[in-house]
Amino acid sequence: MENKVKGIIVGILLSAVGALLWIILYLLGFLAGLAGGLIGILFIVGYRKFNKEEKNKFSYIFAVILTIGEILVIELLFALVAYSSGEIIIDEIISIIVSDLGIGYLLSGLVLGSYIYSDIRKRKILSEDKIVINEQPKESIVNDNIIDINDINDDKENVKTE
Repeated sequence: MENKVKGIIVGILLSAVGALLWIILYLLGFLAGLAGGLIGILFIVGYRKFNKEEKNKFSYIFAVILTIGEILVIELLFALVAYSSGEIIIDEIISIIVSDLGIGYLLSGLVLGSYIYSDIRKRKILSEDKIVINEQPKESIVNDNIIDINDINDDKENVKTE
């Protein structure tokens, strides 16, 4: 349980870095939607740092919820600043928020969804194959013959007898 709490805290802190990147890109006038996917990805990476063996459904769901929430808070803060400065009126703010959120959620969903999909496929392939690397003995004794695995070619097997 302690590792789960540490993972959540580290994940949230890392996702804040993604949110900061969103803010910087937005202020510079760039399309910040792709950075929204980074919010969720950074949460998953931080969470897994302390919970390597755990199934990932929790981290995926939490990452999606966190991404949606952080993007919404960022957009509302931008709208509040713009409204309080008198730059735009409330009708314009609503249309800007709706369009920014729509684009942001779409791009973030594509990035985060792609990451989660590839991660699930990678973990599924690794769990199905259970590939063992470098644990095969260098020599095998078969019917009083010693087969040196290092001497086997693709075309033929070289068998040495003692």
